[in-house]
Amino acid sequence: MTLLPMTRFAAVPEVLYRYRMHGTQVSATQTAEQSAMTRRIHARMLDALGLPTDDAAMPLHTATPRWEMPRDIAVLDAAPRWFEAICAANDRARAPDPRVLRAQLAKRFFFLCNLYADGGPSALARFRSFALHREAKVPASQRLRQTVKAALRIDVHGRREAESG
Repeated sequence: MTLLPMTRFAAVPEVLYRYRMHGTQVSATQTAEQSAMTRRIHARMLDALGLPTDDAAMPLHTATPRWEMPRDIAVLDAAPRWFEAICAANDRARAPDPRVLRAQLAKRFFFLCNLYADGGPSALARFRSFALHREAKVPASQRLRQTVKAALRIDVHGRREAESG
């Protein structure tokens, strides 16, 4: 069950709590259990929105909120379709303020395209062809850095394409 139909949610700009990290915290000692529970929760939420929860959809969906986008060229094709499907389902569910979701998904796709900047301008072209690309809240300096990396074919570790083999 999700709380979305029962209450209102909003992004709050101020810090509401502090988080203390240590070696014996649950997130450090029960990582596998937490990952499995996260997948189950995501599957229930996606199912409620009428979205697929199969082996093709779940890895990308689970990786997206953690910024753990896989460096797989096929993801550059799959991610925009998946993100647009999430936005459409979110709109059908009449979720509050869909701009926040759209901006976050656009920013994550920018990040994914940045992983492929060493492939040249095609990664930039993919980002610009993404329907939500204008909603990405990415600083101009990061966009410029991605453009330069693509033009020079520099990978995410600062190596030129020929050197990175």
